Amino acid sequence: MIKKYFAFLFLAFPIFLCAQETPITFPEDLGPNTVGIRYYCKPGVKGKSKSRGVEISYKYTGPAKIVGKNDEVEASTGKIKNHQAVTIKVKAPLINKPGFKLLIGYNHQPEVFHFNQYGSDFSNQFSHVSGQRLKNNALSLTSVKSFKTSYLTAKFNVASNGDYNNFMNFNKRYLAYNLILAYGIKKNSDLEYGFGIAATSSFNRKRVLPFFIYNRSFNKKWGIESVLPVRVMGRYNLDNKTIFLGGAQYNSKNFSITTPDPVDNVGNIYHLNHAEINTFLRVERNLSPWMWISAEAGYQYNLGSDFQSASDPMAPSFNVNAENNMFFKIGFFITPPGL
Repeated sequence: MIKKYFAFLFLAFPIFLCAQETPITFPEDLGPNTVGIRYYCKPGVKGKSKSRGVEISYKYTGPAKIVGKNDEVEASTGKIKNHQAVTIKVKAPLINKPGFKLLIGYNHQPEVFHFNQYGSDFSNQFSHVSGQRLKNNALSLTSVKSFKTSYLTAKFNVASNGDYNNFMNFNKRYLAYNLILAYGIKKNSDLEYGFGIAATSSFNRKRVLPFFIYNRSFNKKWGIESVLPVRVMGRYNLDNKTIFLGGAQYNSKNFSITTPDPVDNVGNIYHLNHAEINTFLRVERNLSPWMWISAEAGYQYNLGSDFQSASDPMAPSFNVNAENNMFFKIGFFITPPGL
Protein backbone atom coordinates (compact mmCIF):
# COMPACT_ATOMS: atom_id res chain seq x y z
CA MET A 1 0.00 0.00 0.00
CA ILE A 2 2.79 2.45 0.89
CA LYS A 3 4.37 1.91 -2.55
CA LYS A 4 1.12 3.13 -4.15
CA TYR A 5 1.23 6.29 -2.04
CA PHE A 6 4.82 7.02 -3.07
CA ALA A 7 4.09 6.42 -6.75
CA PHE A 8 1.07 8.74 -6.66
CA LEU A 9 2.96 11.52 -4.90
CA PHE A 10 5.92 11.46 -7.26
CA LEU A 11 3.60 11.72 -10.24
CA ALA A 12 1.47 14.47 -8.71
CA PHE A 13 4.07 16.64 -6.94
CA PRO A 14 4.06 19.53 -9.48
CA ILE A 15 0.36 20.13 -8.68
CA PHE A 16 0.95 20.17 -4.94
CA LEU A 17 3.92 22.52 -5.22
CA CYS A 18 1.59 25.15 -6.59
CA ALA A 19 -0.38 24.99 -3.36
CA GLN A 20 2.25 26.89 -1.40
CA GLU A 21 1.72 30.53 -0.47
CA THR A 22 4.18 32.53 -2.61
CA PRO A 23 4.34 36.34 -2.71
CA ILE A 24 4.62 38.27 -5.94
CA THR A 25 7.09 40.83 -4.59
CA PHE A 26 8.76 41.28 -1.23
CA PRO A 27 9.40 44.63 0.50
CA GLU A 28 13.14 44.05 0.38
CA ASP A 29 12.89 43.61 -3.41
CA LEU A 30 11.59 47.14 -3.95
CA GLY A 31 14.02 49.73 -5.27
CA PRO A 32 13.77 53.31 -6.51
CA ASN A 33 12.47 52.13 -9.88
CA THR A 34 9.84 49.74 -8.52
CA VAL A 35 7.97 51.81 -5.92
CA GLY A 36 4.81 51.56 -8.00
CA ILE A 37 4.69 47.77 -7.77
CA ARG A 38 2.16 46.34 -5.34
CA TYR A 39 3.55 43.65 -3.05
CA TYR A 40 2.04 41.23 -0.56
CA CYS A 41 3.11 40.03 2.84
CA LYS A 42 4.36 36.45 2.99
CA PRO A 43 3.55 34.55 6.21
CA GLY A 44 6.67 33.37 8.03
CA VAL A 45 10.10 34.78 8.83
CA LYS A 46 13.45 34.48 7.13
CA GLY A 47 15.10 31.10 7.68
CA LYS A 48 11.91 29.46 9.01
CA SER A 49 11.21 25.73 8.86
CA LYS A 50 9.88 24.74 5.47
CA SER A 51 6.26 24.72 4.28
CA ARG A 52 4.91 21.29 3.30
CA GLY A 53 2.79 20.70 0.22
CA VAL A 54 3.09 16.92 0.56
CA GLU A 55 4.19 15.01 3.65
CA ILE A 56 4.60 11.33 4.55
CA SER A 57 5.90 10.38 8.00
CA TYR A 58 6.00 7.49 10.44
CA LYS A 59 6.08 7.73 14.25
CA TYR A 60 6.99 4.93 16.66
CA THR A 61 6.48 5.17 20.42
CA GLY A 62 7.99 2.47 22.60
CA PRO A 63 6.61 0.23 25.36
CA ALA A 64 4.71 1.66 28.32
CA LYS A 65 2.94 0.31 31.37
CA ILE A 66 -0.75 1.25 31.71
CA VAL A 67 -2.11 2.12 35.14
CA GLY A 68 -5.56 3.18 36.29
CA LYS A 69 -6.52 6.64 37.52
CA ASN A 70 -8.59 7.46 40.60
CA ASP A 71 -9.00 3.78 41.55
CA GLU A 72 -11.34 3.23 38.59
CA VAL A 73 -9.38 0.18 37.42
CA GLU A 74 -6.88 -2.10 39.05
CA ALA A 75 -3.41 -0.74 39.82
CA SER A 76 -1.72 -2.70 37.05
CA THR A 77 -3.95 -2.67 33.97
CA GLY A 78 -1.64 -3.81 31.19
CA LYS A 79 1.33 -3.02 28.99
CA ILE A 80 1.56 -1.34 25.61
CA LYS A 81 4.10 -3.00 23.32
CA ASN A 82 4.25 -0.01 20.97
CA HIS A 83 2.18 2.72 19.39
CA GLN A 84 2.59 3.44 15.66
CA ALA A 85 1.20 6.32 13.63
CA VAL A 86 1.40 7.30 9.96
CA THR A 87 0.80 10.78 8.55
CA ILE A 88 -0.01 11.47 4.90
CA LYS A 89 -0.89 15.06 3.98
CA VAL A 90 -1.43 16.73 0.61
CA LYS A 91 -2.49 20.24 -0.41
CA ALA A 92 -3.49 21.59 -3.82
CA PRO A 93 -4.63 25.05 -5.00
CA LEU A 94 -8.18 25.90 -5.98
CA ILE A 95 -7.40 29.62 -6.37
CA ASN A 96 -3.87 30.97 -6.72
CA LYS A 97 -3.93 34.73 -7.24
CA PRO A 98 -1.64 37.53 -6.08
CA GLY A 99 -2.59 38.28 -2.51
CA PHE A 100 -5.12 35.46 -2.18
CA LYS A 101 -4.83 31.67 -2.07
CA LEU A 102 -7.46 28.99 -1.54
CA LEU A 103 -6.16 25.48 -0.89
CA ILE A 104 -7.85 22.12 -0.56
CA GLY A 105 -6.22 19.51 1.62
CA TYR A 106 -6.49 15.88 2.63
CA ASN A 107 -5.00 14.29 5.76
CA HIS A 108 -4.78 10.57 6.47
CA GLN A 109 -3.44 9.83 9.97
CA PRO A 110 -4.15 6.28 11.17
CA GLU A 111 -2.62 4.92 14.37
CA VAL A 112 -2.38 1.52 16.04
CA PHE A 113 -1.78 0.46 19.66
CA HIS A 114 -0.31 -2.99 20.30
CA PHE A 115 -0.69 -4.45 23.81
CA ASN A 116 1.46 -7.11 25.45
CA GLN A 117 -1.10 -7.87 28.13
CA TYR A 118 -4.37 -6.67 29.64
CA GLY A 119 -5.49 -6.34 33.21
CA SER A 120 -8.63 -8.05 34.47
CA ASP A 121 -10.65 -4.82 34.35
CA PHE A 122 -12.06 -3.68 30.97
CA SER A 123 -10.20 -6.41 29.07
CA ASN A 124 -12.82 -6.29 26.26
CA GLN A 125 -12.07 -2.63 25.63
CA PHE A 126 -8.30 -3.07 25.63
CA SER A 127 -8.36 -6.21 23.49
CA HIS A 128 -10.49 -4.38 20.90
CA VAL A 129 -8.13 -1.41 20.74
CA SER A 130 -5.02 -3.61 20.48
CA GLY A 131 -4.11 -3.97 16.80
CA GLN A 132 -7.15 -1.97 15.70
CA ARG A 133 -6.49 0.70 13.07
CA LEU A 134 -7.90 3.93 14.48
CA LYS A 135 -8.54 6.18 11.51
CA ASN A 136 -8.34 9.95 11.21
CA ASN A 137 -9.32 11.11 7.71
CA ALA A 138 -9.85 14.82 7.12
CA LEU A 139 -10.72 17.22 4.32
CA SER A 140 -9.86 20.91 4.63
CA LEU A 141 -10.15 24.29 2.94
CA THR A 142 -7.55 26.96 3.75
CA SER A 143 -7.60 30.58 2.60
CA VAL A 144 -4.85 33.17 2.96
CA LYS A 145 -5.48 36.85 2.25
CA SER A 146 -2.28 38.87 2.25
CA PHE A 147 -1.89 42.65 2.69
CA LYS A 148 1.17 44.88 2.75
CA THR A 149 2.41 43.98 6.24
CA SER A 150 -0.24 41.56 7.53
CA TYR A 151 -2.40 38.65 6.54
CA LEU A 152 -5.65 36.86 7.40
CA THR A 153 -5.98 33.11 7.25
CA ALA A 154 -8.92 30.78 7.78
CA LYS A 155 -9.06 26.99 7.78
CA PHE A 156 -12.13 24.75 7.91
CA ASN A 157 -11.60 21.06 8.55
CA VAL A 158 -14.00 18.11 8.72
CA ALA A 159 -12.57 14.86 10.08
CA SER A 160 -13.86 11.33 10.52
CA ASN A 161 -12.27 9.62 13.55
CA GLY A 162 -12.87 6.07 14.65
CA ASP A 163 -12.60 2.33 14.06
CA TYR A 164 -14.84 2.21 10.97
CA ASN A 165 -13.93 -0.12 8.08
CA ASN A 166 -14.54 2.04 5.01
CA PHE A 167 -12.31 4.80 3.63
CA MET A 168 -14.12 7.70 5.33
CA ASN A 169 -17.33 7.52 7.35
CA PHE A 170 -19.62 10.57 7.49
CA ASN A 171 -21.85 9.16 10.22
CA LYS A 172 -22.21 11.88 12.86
CA ARG A 173 -20.83 9.59 15.58
CA TYR A 174 -17.39 9.88 13.92
CA LEU A 175 -17.38 13.50 12.72
CA ALA A 176 -15.41 16.44 14.08
CA TYR A 177 -15.46 20.00 12.71
CA ASN A 178 -12.69 22.54 13.21
CA LEU A 179 -12.51 26.22 12.30
CA ILE A 180 -9.29 28.22 12.72
CA LEU A 181 -9.11 32.00 12.19
CA ALA A 182 -5.85 33.94 12.53
CA TYR A 183 -4.51 37.42 11.93
CA GLY A 184 -0.75 37.87 11.52
CA ILE A 185 1.42 40.99 11.45
CA LYS A 186 4.83 40.89 9.79
CA LYS A 187 6.92 43.79 11.08
CA ASN A 188 9.88 42.80 8.93
CA SER A 189 11.45 39.69 7.45
CA ASP A 190 12.73 38.65 10.91
CA LEU A 191 9.66 39.29 13.10
CA GLU A 192 6.08 38.07 12.89
CA TYR A 193 3.34 37.88 15.51
CA GLY A 194 -0.40 37.41 15.60
CA PHE A 195 -3.40 35.86 17.29
CA GLY A 196 -6.37 33.67 16.49
CA ILE A 197 -9.07 31.31 17.71
CA ALA A 198 -9.61 27.60 17.14
CA ALA A 199 -13.16 26.24 17.45
CA THR A 200 -14.01 22.54 17.61
CA SER A 201 -17.34 20.74 17.48
CA SER A 202 -17.16 16.94 17.59
CA PHE A 203 -18.99 13.84 18.77
CA ASN A 204 -17.69 14.31 22.32
CA ARG A 205 -16.86 17.99 22.87
CA LYS A 206 -17.33 21.61 21.88
CA ARG A 207 -14.72 24.24 22.67
CA VAL A 208 -13.20 27.54 21.55
CA LEU A 209 -9.57 28.29 22.38
CA PRO A 210 -7.40 31.35 21.66
CA PHE A 211 -3.82 31.06 20.43
CA PHE A 212 -0.92 33.40 19.81
CA ILE A 213 1.73 33.41 17.08
CA TYR A 214 5.29 34.55 17.65
CA ASN A 215 8.04 33.88 15.10
CA ARG A 216 11.42 35.58 15.14
CA SER A 217 14.82 35.17 13.51
CA PHE A 218 17.52 36.62 15.75
CA ASN A 219 20.24 36.26 13.12
CA LYS A 220 21.10 34.04 10.15
CA LYS A 221 21.50 30.99 12.41
CA TRP A 222 19.08 31.25 15.32
CA GLY A 223 15.33 31.75 15.60
CA ILE A 224 12.13 30.79 17.39
CA GLU A 225 8.79 29.56 16.01
CA SER A 226 5.72 29.26 18.21
CA VAL A 227 1.96 28.90 18.27
CA LEU A 228 1.17 29.29 21.97
CA PRO A 229 0.09 27.36 23.96
CA VAL A 230 0.31 24.44 21.52
CA ARG A 231 3.89 24.54 20.21
CA VAL A 232 7.19 26.30 20.75
CA MET A 233 10.42 25.53 18.88
CA GLY A 234 13.95 26.88 18.82
CA ARG A 235 15.61 26.85 15.40
CA TYR A 236 19.22 26.58 14.25
CA ASN A 237 20.01 26.92 10.53
CA LEU A 238 23.26 25.04 10.02
CA ASP A 239 23.27 26.05 6.36
CA ASN A 240 20.71 26.59 3.61
CA LYS A 241 20.09 22.83 3.38
CA THR A 242 20.03 21.78 7.04
CA ILE A 243 17.73 22.99 9.83
CA PHE A 244 17.70 21.82 13.47
CA LEU A 245 14.54 22.31 15.55
CA GLY A 246 13.94 21.57 19.22
CA GLY A 247 11.00 22.24 21.49
CA ALA A 248 7.69 20.96 22.81
CA GLN A 249 4.28 20.32 21.26
CA TYR A 250 0.86 19.36 22.64
CA ASN A 251 -1.04 16.63 20.76
CA SER A 252 -4.43 15.03 21.27
CA LYS A 253 -6.69 12.63 19.37
CA ASN A 254 -10.32 11.56 19.76
CA PHE A 255 -11.86 8.41 18.31
CA SER A 256 -15.33 6.87 18.37
CA ILE A 257 -14.99 3.09 18.78
CA THR A 258 -17.33 0.14 19.24
CA THR A 259 -16.07 -2.39 21.78
CA PRO A 260 -17.49 -5.92 21.94
CA ASP A 261 -20.01 -6.88 24.57
CA PRO A 262 -20.00 -10.52 25.77
CA VAL A 263 -23.72 -10.32 26.54
CA ASP A 264 -24.99 -9.18 23.13
CA ASN A 265 -23.70 -8.67 19.60
CA VAL A 266 -24.30 -4.91 19.47
CA GLY A 267 -21.29 -3.73 21.46
CA ASN A 268 -20.75 -0.50 23.34
CA ILE A 269 -19.73 2.86 21.87
CA TYR A 270 -16.81 4.56 23.59
CA HIS A 271 -15.08 7.85 22.91
CA LEU A 272 -11.36 7.24 23.26
CA ASN A 273 -9.37 10.42 23.93
CA HIS A 274 -5.62 10.53 24.48
CA ALA A 275 -3.36 13.55 24.98
CA GLU A 276 0.38 14.04 25.36
CA ILE A 277 3.18 16.59 25.28
CA ASN A 278 6.14 15.72 23.05
CA THR A 279 9.55 17.27 23.67
CA PHE A 280 11.70 16.72 20.61
CA LEU A 281 14.80 17.39 18.55
CA ARG A 282 14.32 17.36 14.78
CA VAL A 283 16.62 17.74 11.80
CA GLU A 284 15.38 18.65 8.31
CA ARG A 285 17.72 18.08 5.37
CA ASN A 286 17.26 19.20 1.77
CA LEU A 287 17.83 16.45 -0.83
CA SER A 288 16.85 18.30 -3.99
CA PRO A 289 15.33 21.69 -4.87
CA TRP A 290 11.89 20.37 -3.88
CA MET A 291 12.38 17.39 -1.55
CA TRP A 292 13.35 17.28 2.15
CA ILE A 293 13.72 14.50 4.69
CA SER A 294 13.24 14.82 8.43
CA ALA A 295 14.23 12.76 11.46
CA GLU A 296 12.93 13.41 14.96
CA ALA A 297 13.39 11.87 18.40
CA GLY A 298 12.12 12.88 21.80
CA TYR A 299 10.35 12.10 25.03
CA GLN A 300 6.58 11.83 25.31
CA TYR A 301 4.75 12.95 28.46
CA ASN A 302 1.42 11.14 28.45
CA LEU A 303 -1.39 13.20 29.99
CA GLY A 304 -3.94 10.40 30.05
CA SER A 305 -6.38 8.33 28.02
CA ASP A 306 -10.12 8.54 28.66
CA PHE A 307 -12.69 5.94 27.66
CA GLN A 308 -16.03 7.77 27.76
CA SER A 309 -19.10 5.56 27.47
CA ALA A 310 -21.49 7.01 24.87
CA SER A 311 -24.21 4.37 24.48
CA ASP A 312 -25.07 2.02 27.33
CA PRO A 313 -25.36 3.59 30.82
CA MET A 314 -24.34 0.21 32.20
CA ALA A 315 -20.99 0.42 30.37
CA PRO A 316 -18.90 2.61 32.71
CA SER A 317 -16.41 5.26 31.63
CA PHE A 318 -12.84 4.99 32.90
CA ASN A 319 -9.46 6.70 32.69
CA VAL A 320 -5.96 5.27 32.40
CA ASN A 321 -2.42 6.61 32.24
CA ALA A 322 0.48 5.33 30.15
CA GLU A 323 4.03 5.72 31.38
CA ASN A 324 6.08 8.45 29.74
CA ASN A 325 8.38 7.06 27.06
CA MET A 326 10.63 7.73 24.09
CA PHE A 327 9.55 8.13 20.47
CA PHE A 328 11.10 8.65 17.06
CA LYS A 329 9.68 9.92 13.78
CA ILE A 330 10.98 9.88 10.21
CA GLY A 331 9.52 11.25 7.00
CA PHE A 332 9.91 13.26 3.85
CA PHE A 333 8.09 16.26 2.47
CA ILE A 334 7.90 18.34 -0.67
CA THR A 335 8.20 22.12 -0.74
CA PRO A 336 9.05 24.64 -3.49
CA PRO A 337 12.60 26.02 -3.43
CA GLY A 338 13.00 29.17 -1.37
CA LEU A 339 10.03 28.55 0.98
